[in-house]
Amino acid sequence: MGNYFTVEAPSDADRCANPTSICDLPTELIIRILDLCNSEEVARICQTCCLLHDVSPPHLYHTIDLSSHHVKSNAESVPAGEHGVPFSSLRRKWTHQDYVANKKQERFMQTLKEHPALSRHVRSLCWTFFDFSTIAPEDFKDEELASSYEYLYDMTDEGFQVPIDTGKGKAVWQTIESMINVTSVDICWLDEGRRFILPQPLFPSLIRVRLSGIMTREMVQCILTYPARLERLELDNLLQWSEIEPPIPKFPIFLEAATYWRDNANAHKVIHRGRLMAESLNPVLGHCKSLSSLCIATVGNGDYIEWSTDWEDRCYSAWARFIDSTRHQLRHFSFKQGVDHSHATRGKEMWRRGRIVSSNSRFLDLLFLSWILPTLVKSPWPNVQRMMIRGVGYTIEMEYRQQPPLEPEFATPGVTYSVNECRRRFGNYKVEIRRAVFSHAARNELQALLPSGAELVVEEKQEKDYDELWQCDDSGLALYPIDDE
Repeated sequence: MGNYFTVEAPSDADRCANPTSICDLPTELIIRILDLCNSEEVARICQTCCLLHDVSPPHLYHTIDLSSHHVKSNAESVPAGEHGVPFSSLRRKWTHQDYVANKKQERFMQTLKEHPALSRHVRSLCWTFFDFSTIAPEDFKDEELASSYEYLYDMTDEGFQVPIDTGKGKAVWQTIESMINVTSVDICWLDEGRRFILPQPLFPSLIRVRLSGIMTREMVQCILTYPARLERLELDNLLQWSEIEPPIPKFPIFLEAATYWRDNANAHKVIHRGRLMAESLNPVLGHCKSLSSLCIATVGNGDYIEWSTDWEDRCYSAWARFIDSTRHQLRHFSFKQGVDHSHATRGKEMWRRGRIVSSNSRFLDLLFLSWILPTLVKSPWPNVQRMMIRGVGYTIEMEYRQQPPLEPEFATPGVTYSVNECRRRFGNYKVEIRRAVFSHAARNELQALLPSGAELVVEEKQEKDYDELWQCDDSGLALYPIDDE
C-alpha cells in the first residue's frame, strides 16, 4: 500500500509525551493491545485502517494551508524596504514559521510528485510565495535554523550564488498547475525572482480569490483567467514590482532568467511607477457576471500635500470602473484604505513627484473623492446587503477667532472642533476644524441608493497599518558573486 505522506514520523518519545489517541502510544504497547484481541478483531481493525486509507485523501487534501502570511508573530519589526515585504503580509524579520511553511511546501510538492492523483482533491489553497534571498543568518535565532541558511542558496558553475528556493520555480508551478479543481485561493506573493517565471493559466474552477503581497499584473491575469465563475474577490493591499520594458522572455527556472538579465540588462529599462498596482482588473472588466463579494484594501499617502501624478489616478480610476461594472450583482462590498503609521511618507516619494501643493486633505482622501465616491453615488445598488467604507479621513482647517465656536457649530454632523486659547493679535482662540471627507450628506445620499434594510458602515479609522509607498530596490535579477576566501 502506497504511503501518501512524506512527512517525518514522530519518535516514540514525542508521541508518548502527550498521547491523544492510540496512534500516540509506543509501538510495543500497540502490539501488546493487538495481542489481547482475537484474530477476527485484528482483521476488522486492519480492514478499517485500509478503508480509511482509501477514503481519507479527499478529506485530508480538501484544504491545503502552506502559508505564513496570516500568522500573528511577535518577531521584531523592520522597515518594509529591507525585505520588500508588505506590512499586511509579513512585515517582520523572517521567522521559524516562515521556514517551517517553506519546508512543508517542499514536502507537499514531493508528495504530489509521487502521487499526482492527490492534486485533484484540493479545493482550497492558501500559499505564501517566499523570497528567501532576503534572509540573513541572524534572522534565525536558534542553531538549527541558522545552519539552514546555507541550504537556502545554490551556486552556479560560474561561481555565482542564487536563492535555491527560486531556482525551483518550475516545480512550484507544476504543483500549482496540477490542482485543477481548486475553487478558493489565498495567495501572498513575496518572491521577486519568480515574477519572471510565469505559469500557464491557473485554477479553471476558481470562485473565491484573495491576493496580497507584491505581484505583477501578468501574474494576476494568470490567476483570474476564468472570471465568469468568480463569486468573491479580495485585493488586500496588492502592490506591484517595478516593470521592465520591453518585458524579458519567460524562463522555466530562476537561474536562466537571472543569467539572461546579467547578459542583456542594457537592452531593457526598469520603470518605477510606484508600488500601487494599477489596472490589474482591466482584463476581467465586464466579465465577472457572478461576482457577489468585492473587497479592495489599499495603502495611500497620508501627507496633506497634493502633487501632480497620474499613476495613483490610474489606479483609483480603474478600481472605480470595476466597481461600477459589478454594482448590479454585488451583495457585499468593502473599500478600505490606510497609511503606514510606522514611517513618514515624505522623502523619496515626494521628490519622485512633480508639482507640490499644500492641501487640507490627505492625498489618498483626495483620490477617494475624485474617483470612488462619485462611483458609489452614481446609481442604485439593487442587491447590496452590506457596504463598508473604512479609512476615509478628515479635512483639517486652522482658524484664529476672537470668539470660540458657537454651540450650533458643535452640533454640525461630521464636523469636530478643537479650541485652544491663544493671545495673538489676529485672534484669541486657535480653532482646528475637522470635516469628514465622506460627508454626512454623501452618506445619506448613498444610503438612499441601497435596498431597504441594507447596512452601510463608514468608519474614518483605518483597519490596520499598511506598507509604505517608498520604492524598494527591485531593479533586476541579482546574482551574488562568491568570494574564494
